[in-house]
Amino acid sequence: MAEHSEKLEYVRRICAVTGKNARPDTENSGVAGTDLGIPFADGDDLYLLFGDTFSEFWQKGRWINNCLAKVGRFSPGEGFSLSGFVCGGDGLAKELVTAKKEDKVQMTCIPTGAVSVGGVFYMFVMSIVTWKPRWTIEDCALYISRDKGISWEKSPEVHFSKEEAPSFGQVFPLEVGEYVYLFGIPEARDGACKLARVPKEKLDNFEKYEYYIGNKGDAPVFVAGREGLRRMEKSAESVVIDAPCGEMSVMYNEYLKKYLAVYLGTSSPGMVFRTADRPWGPWSGRETVALQKDYPGLYGGFVHEKLIADGGKSVFFMMSEWQPYNVSLFEMRFKSDVR
Repeated sequence: MAEHSEKLEYVRRICAVTGKNARPDTENSGVAGTDLGIPFADGDDLYLLFGDTFSEFWQKGRWINNCLAKVGRFSPGEGFSLSGFVCGGDGLAKELVTAKKEDKVQMTCIPTGAVSVGGVFYMFVMSIVTWKPRWTIEDCALYISRDKGISWEKSPEVHFSKEEAPSFGQVFPLEVGEYVYLFGIPEARDGACKLARVPKEKLDNFEKYEYYIGNKGDAPVFVAGREGLRRMEKSAESVVIDAPCGEMSVMYNEYLKKYLAVYLGTSSPGMVFRTADRPWGPWSGRETVALQKDYPGLYGGFVHEKLIADGGKSVFFMMSEWQPYNVSLFEMRFKSDVR
């Protein structure tokens, strides 16, 4: 039996999201193998962002660095199907942002999260220099689409370089009221999580970004601009979730009445969750969702407010597995006495 936190009633696989076992089979769109499946919503529509994608099994055939699909129908009992990918003229899934595909120069460009504000899509993308021996990142930049993900342009302003902002090598955005909060982790999967925020109408204005540097009493302190960025990078008090953190994902859960963070976070490594009353914490201790011994090569763990049942008692999430290098939809269900 798979091991998980005592706060969970069960964790189970619902369905394949991509590959030949998905419904429908995504191989017809040139997606035989991919990973991540990061959800974001545009009104009632739900989209998934994927990383390196291949047209043949086990990373063979046509290779694109990333792609985007729209969810067709979601059912808590049966999962969901994809209504289609953003495709090129050949009818195959289209690369949104193109890398040089050259090792030690720019190997790939991988989405780390996205939001839609006023019908405009904002996607954060990390530029990976190399995967080996430990994957390294050049930067994490903001890309914008005004046509529902068909075409993307790089923001001339919003750019977290490794030199200036190593803590934001991977950025996961979460809309909360008038702000978009940004959960940042460094390259690879062994760093801590830090926090920034920006008024949601100012996502393309880097000077409006504010960085959490700690608390003054019970109140969080956010400092804007590059001064805030420098202070955040130097401050140990700016850590909101301690290392190790990989593939960070955060949502608000109405059942728990708390924020829920799901990520790769143990030395095993395994997938874990934490909860907090506020984005800056304090966050609870790690609770196990899934372990490598039960799902070899697992990573990811992406959640969204639209992927729930019973008011958030059941949370559905995307989990990647290295073999067969594809994404599945899982469910974790909280026990009735967990609040």
